[in-house]
Amino acid sequence: STSVTNNSTVSGTAPTFSSAATSTDGTKIVLTYNESLDSSNVPSTSDFAVTTAGSSNSVSAVSISGREVTLTVGTTIKNDEAVTVAYKDPTSGDDTNAIQDSSGNDVPDLSSTSVTNNSEVAGTAPTFSSAATSTDGTKIVLTYNESLDSSNVPSASDFAVTTAGSSNNVNAV
Repeated sequence: STSVTNNSTVSGTAPTFSSAATSTDGTKIVLTYNESLDSSNVPSTSDFAVTTAGSSNSVSAVSISGREVTLTVGTTIKNDEAVTVAYKDPTSGDDTNAIQDSSGNDVPDLSSTSVTNNSEVAGTAPTFSSAATSTDGTKIVLTYNESLDSSNVPSASDFAVTTAGSSNNVNAV
């Protein structure tokens, strides 16, 4: 038997999935792989399954650029929704019907995977739960059903407080 030195520069390794995240406008999901992909062979929209808040969200377009596969979704993703994505290669062999690298190596199927939700589209608004005064009577504490964004504090003039039928100025929020 004679050993042969393999000098081939053709990749025999399929690209691997790295991450998935939504666009800030909530209309796209970007799948990132560990190497550049073949942008001339784009898979069908039906090869992907996206769920948003537990419901199916159709994929209306697929594009490939560099290491990224971008899916355009039918329903805008809100910032408070859980998102998953799955991909199924439609055929068993390495062919142009699948996401692949420039050497023709198809990416493996991707089972349902959580997507990092970077959407800035407002979801369900917080709901008011209760109000109470502080023990010294100088503050009113409003409680909501979820954490609020401390970087977007309303101004004192956004509140009206009445004490014993008389207006009471709000000095700070």
